Amino acid sequence: MSPTVDQLRTFLTIAETLSFRSTARALVVAPAVVSERVRQLEATLGAPLFRRTTRSVALTAQGQALIPFARRAVEAMLDCAHAAGERLAPPHAEVTLGVEPEVAARWVAPLLARWARLRADLTVHLHVADHDALHSALVRQQIDAAVLGPTVRDPRLLAVPLVGIPWRMVAAPSALRRQALRVAEDTAAFTLLDRAAALPCLRPWLDVAPPRLKEVRFGRVLHLGSLAAMERVALEGGGVAVLPAPMVARHLESDALRVVFAAVQPSTAQHFAARLDDPRRPLLEALAALLRDAPWTS
Repeated sequence: MSPTVDQLRTFLTIAETLSFRSTARALVVAPAVVSERVRQLEATLGAPLFRRTTRSVALTAQGQALIPFARRAVEAMLDCAHAAGERLAPPHAEVTLGVEPEVAARWVAPLLARWARLRADLTVHLHVADHDALHSALVRQQIDAAVLGPTVRDPRLLAVPLVGIPWRMVAAPSALRRQALRVAEDTAAFTLLDRAAALPCLRPWLDVAPPRLKEVRFGRVLHLGSLAAMERVALEGGGVAVLPAPMVARHLESDALRVVFAAVQPSTAQHFAARLDDPRRPLLEALAALLRDAPWTS
């Protein structure tokens, strides 16, 4: 197997910058792509090309010897393209987008095939984690962008509003047959299902609830870690949950779940976040536009 042009271009850029991260920015690819190209090139040649530590990158003797040959190979490819009267294809961009699990499964992942058709020059990889981990990975330049929740106050980040997601408090008919749920005092007979002890799903609901409902006191609270787990337990009659309306729409249509306190209808905005100092900002803003054009509806 012979080295590819992309591998050689990547090698030469690292040789000039002595930085894998700077190379990723220069070539408009994810840092992981740079590392993989170097790994493949080293495997093809059977020799280490760089010595890497947590603080520095240096060429090995084999890497230093490769430079003139790599330059000639890339120049030859350019000459071939010119002789054929063709222009080189625009650089292919790769972006790693951070998303929470439910956002990935129910919104972003189904869009990837559509994006591949719309933007053949762009590949989007997903990095799935919770909100705090995504924020940390973005600031540390481990990912290129992220879909974050209602508030993005970090001055290092660009935040582009995407879409408001409505939420509804729901319960299974079997749970409501055991006990009506009409006033705040009725909640004492029910279990609240939420993702964590901070009640991140209930709190936006309480923020817009009328005074008579702000003092709801559930008899029990279960922390289930994810919206998907909350959805499953609610369907089985195990409690009351505040979930995204698109997520429960089909359950409401089939009467597997019912809305309670229907007058309370919070909506939380999602944001596309990227680092303000990222040199690929126009590309990332184009990705934000793709997300904004395809809101979470199912």
